[in-house]
Amino acid sequence: MKIYIMRHGQASLQANTDAERQLTGTGREDSAKVAQWLSQFEPSLDCVLFSPYVRAAQTWDVICNFFDTGTVEVCKDITPYGDADDVADFLLALQGQHDYETMLIVSHLPVVSYLV
Repeated sequence: MKIYIMRHGQASLQANTDAERQLTGTGREDSAKVAQWLSQFEPSLDCVLFSPYVRAAQTWDVICNFFDTGTVEVCKDITPYGDADDVADFLLALQGQHDYETMLIVSHLPVVSYLV
């Protein structure tokens, strides 16, 4: 199984809560560039999981057209302070249930660094 881990694009600092922070124009552009690059090597993704935070969902909205995708789900456990061990166990369980070959995770620091 290949697991691709992507941090959301650059987000604005102005918002009522951390979960509500939105992508900047640069964040949208940079996310599209990364997706365009990745799609050259991996045009199909069996499963995509993204954080429920606005900036992660917006990142997926920007990049989704670059890929043929199977399952796409919001995953409440991959927020900035999610537990990387729990996330890794969840990913392995998903793969075991569905035999996914490719997965993309769109999340946040620091959890993405712990997953890597």
